[in-house]
Parts: sequence; C-alpha cells; structure tokens
Amino acid sequence: MVHLKNEKFHFDLKSKNLVIAIGGFAGKFQNTDCFRYGDYSAFYILKEKGCKLINMDCLFVHPFGYRKGIRIMTGPEVANGKFIDGAGNILLPEPIRSLVKNNKYHEIFDKVISVMYSNGKEVFFKSNQSLVQMVPSVHYTAGGLKTDLYGGVEGIENLYAIGECRADGDKNDWRLPWISVYFSNS
Repeated sequence: MVHLKNEKFHFDLKSKNLVIAIGGFAGKFQNTDCFRYGDYSAFYILKEKGCKLINMDCLFVHPFGYRKGIRIMTGPEVANGKFIDGAGNILLPEPIRSLVKNNKYHEIFDKVISVMYSNGKEVFFKSNQSLVQMVPSVHYTAGGLKTDLYGGVEGIENLYAIGECRADGDKNDWRLPWISVYFSNS
C-alpha cells in the first residue's frame, strides 16, 4: 500500500510497478459536480519527482449545469423536458433535441453550448414538475500526468496512471476531451 504522509510517499509493500489513480483536477473548481479532494498536492509531488503535468488549462464543460453549475443534469433527466429561454422559446433545434433525449449528445457539446448560450439570455429546463435555470458547468479537466500509450507516467520508471489523473483523456465511456469542448488560457 502507498500513502502520502508529510508530502512524502510511503510504501508498505514493495513492488516493481505502481499504478496511481488519484482522480482529476475538476474538483478544484467551485462550481462543479465533481468530488472535491481535500488536497491536490500528489500531482505536484509527482511533478517534483520528475513527472510531467500537461493540459492543465483545458476544461471539459457540460452544457446542462444547474444550481449555479454545482450539479449537472444527465441524459435520462433531460429526456422528459425541454430547454427554453426566459420568453419560453425552445432553444435547441429538433435534430439536437433528439440526440439529447436519447443521451447521444456528448460529442456535440460545443454545438449545444453555442446554441443554448450564444444570445446571452437566461436558459431554463422545463419539465412537467419544475423550471430550473441552467448554466454551463466545469465537468472535468483534460490535464494531468503525461503518460505513454500504455499509461506509463513519463519521467518515473514503473509508475502507471489510470483514470482522470492521466492527461490523455482516459475518462471511460468514450468521453474523451478531444471530442468535447475546451476552454484554454492559451
């Protein structure tokens, strides 16, 4: 077992290879649905040991944030309603509405965001039960540890990374950053 104590890794078991799965950075943002870790120093400790952190300014933004972006509506939730502006006008054209209702919209987040939020008006989700104000929300980052094709962390031999701590977009369910929306400082 490996644990972090006083900014140093301690090993209770010796192993030739080590796999690290420390989650991603999205929880650092105040308005996100992601789990917040109490401490993100593991990334910086690994960087000091020779790992490379890349894409730290790339964000995956979800169009269906609510409660000021802290929560995100999922496909099954949005299937039974519609997105409207403050005047009650439907915002998404039929082909996009169909993709959203069938939970097949992840590859077109950029289009959904541009259609819903381009006019600067308030956006709402209306269902039979409620009217909820919507905002784009940080869902996760594309940044993390630079790895090779097999997940080997560049800079440290025999260290492998899986999940959101990898900078290559290993997010499961084909939710890869390069098919989603990026906002970058560069």
